[in-house]
Amino acid sequence: MERIITNIGTIPAIVVVPHGYDDPNTVEIAEEIINKIDAYAVINKGWRRSDHYDYYKDEANCNNIKHIKEDVVKDEFLKPILKYKNKILNEHHLQEPAMFIIHGVSNLIRDEASDLDFIVGYGEGDPARPTAPIEFKDCFLENLKSTGLVPYQGKSGGRYSGWGRNNLNQLFNRKEFLDHCAYSLQIEIIRELREDKDVARQTGEVLSDVITNTINNWKKFKSTLTFPYI
Repeated sequence: MERIITNIGTIPAIVVVPHGYDDPNTVEIAEEIINKIDAYAVINKGWRRSDHYDYYKDEANCNNIKHIKEDVVKDEFLKPILKYKNKILNEHHLQEPAMFIIHGVSNLIRDEASDLDFIVGYGEGDPARPTAPIEFKDCFLENLKSTGLVPYQGKSGGRYSGWGRNNLNQLFNRKEFLDHCAYSLQIEIIRELREDKDVARQTGEVLSDVITNTINNWKKFKSTLTFPYI
């Protein structure tokens, strides 16, 4: 079975799914985004999430930079991300590559925040390691909000902030991959919005519009709303 799906797109956005094998219907969300807006994509559907890398068992955490630097995972998953980032820089003048990392979060998170649909992380912590300009992050959040969905932000240093040094969201902040012209957001999607393949495709359609509006308009965006943290 092919472990990784890739797509060479036509817009300066890279949709990445690190846990497609384990997070139900996140693959379908990403595929719908590809179909609608032709984003670049690197989608893992074959590497099973694990604390330890094991090639023979198809086990690797593709959200962990240590794991994606390992042989085979590097070739299949990391190299396409870097290749597409550089291709965007070379071909989409005046537009920065933006990586949107799609994750799934359980409906149980609503025990803490009953109205939550999405959690967006961009590296808040101590010290802060932002993975995108605040205007980019806020534009994405407000575009989500405008669809009628409820986004939260990953709290400083929390599990949803995309802050950890080995978190894939930090890829372009790492010394060996450093690129201040490339942005990244970690996007957690509630299970309800990917309960089955049809619902997941609808969610992908919504995200397609949000991504397009964000990459096209964030530079002239002025935030007017505040968003809760979790």
